[in-house]
Amino acid sequence: MKLPKFKGSKRLRRLLAPRPQYPIAIPLSNYPPELIERVAAFLPRKDLCNLRLVNRKVNCATVHLFVRENFRQFDIDFTQEGLQKLVDISQHYDLSGEVNFGAWIQVVRLRQAVWSDREERAWTNALTVKGYPKQRRVLKKGARTAALLWQSHLEMDAGGHYRQTLITALQGMKRLQCISVLDHLDKTDLNVYVPTILESAERFAYTLETIFAAMTLSSAQLIIKHIRLEYQKIKDRGSLITLSQLAGIMDRHEALYGGPSHAWKFLESCSWLDMSFYREERNFPSLETQASLGRFMTPMASSLTKLSLRGHKARYDEALLPIVYQLAQAVHLPKLQSLYFQQASIHSTDLETFVLRHASTLESILLLEVRLDSGGCSRFLTNLSDCATPNLAKFVIHAVFESDISRQEDGSYQIGETLDISWPELKQDNADDWIISTCHYTFIASFLMPLLDQSKKLAS
Repeated sequence: MKLPKFKGSKRLRRLLAPRPQYPIAIPLSNYPPELIERVAAFLPRKDLCNLRLVNRKVNCATVHLFVRENFRQFDIDFTQEGLQKLVDISQHYDLSGEVNFGAWIQVVRLRQAVWSDREERAWTNALTVKGYPKQRRVLKKGARTAALLWQSHLEMDAGGHYRQTLITALQGMKRLQCISVLDHLDKTDLNVYVPTILESAERFAYTLETIFAAMTLSSAQLIIKHIRLEYQKIKDRGSLITLSQLAGIMDRHEALYGGPSHAWKFLESCSWLDMSFYREERNFPSLETQASLGRFMTPMASSLTKLSLRGHKARYDEALLPIVYQLAQAVHLPKLQSLYFQQASIHSTDLETFVLRHASTLESILLLEVRLDSGGCSRFLTNLSDCATPNLAKFVIHAVFESDISRQEDGSYQIGETLDISWPELKQDNADDWIISTCHYTFIASFLMPLLDQSKKLAS
């Protein structure tokens, strides 16, 4: 029986049309995982999830890609809930059981949580003040949060669970390179209790000591390259520490963990140290306390390439005066490439000694909002111009002032009134005019030598 002919039938034409010849498909198992990862990198999230269902090899390759892109940096709160979340991630495997999520974490940022009995009471007491319904809802939420965090802290601290939980998490993060500690700020603009600078520093010192203990006990699995202890740019708040607190942490840490050689072993591979300091208004630390930073930096001396130190105030904090003095007296960093000082008062003699000692390796020098001693800026630039700096590519100075600064025998400093610096107008051939203002200036090393020559003339 013949099939009836349907003239002009699109379906019939499709059936009778010759089928295209496709090349033989190469099985996905024959492709290297690296190639699969490169192809998967261009896929959107939805297609990437579908691709994971093809076979075991493709699944592992795409899971590696997903974990690398989404778990390289991990932000947590320094609370029981936050640390437990870090443990869960560090020990989690995908469905194939071959890819560990925690093994790909390279950066951990610990945010200081708000826990204090005074904060809890302040939030609760604020509820008695008449206000708008929205404000009362925010206050109730804040009171509950503060109460839970304070109770959680008491339980974690009493049982030593902070340290043990961190150790468990760190043991699963074999590629960890950076531990960063931030200040956790409440964005609510309400009239509630706000910790003082010293209370914030005490809280931060507790967090830091716990982290150091956990890192020491899990140092065999760690290669820490960057320790960053930073604060956000909000007045009188931040992750700050005093020299006295740092010295106390070091003494207790070394007593518990077998002396300096073993206690600070995890710092031997550190290549970047970024810290913010705060000086109590009452007095300067003792000479023994001032030497604590040199002790702290000794284990990382052979590997440190970047050093960043800050004060806590808007400008010209005095906390770095004894610190830079100790750097000039006792610290040598043979691989130092980048030097950064901000919001600090520094004696030019100490700055000059430390910089010239590392002139052969330094590639960048940044001095932001710095106060030097009287005539120190001109002397520093003059002596720097006489020294060979073969690798210096960037030299930035911003908001520099001068004062009469003198060091006393007991390690304290006498500081006079702030003086402005007047700079001449500097013109470069084939370049824009460089005008050096009274308050600040910024320049790069290619324009450095003419400016240094000009400073020599001023000094003479």
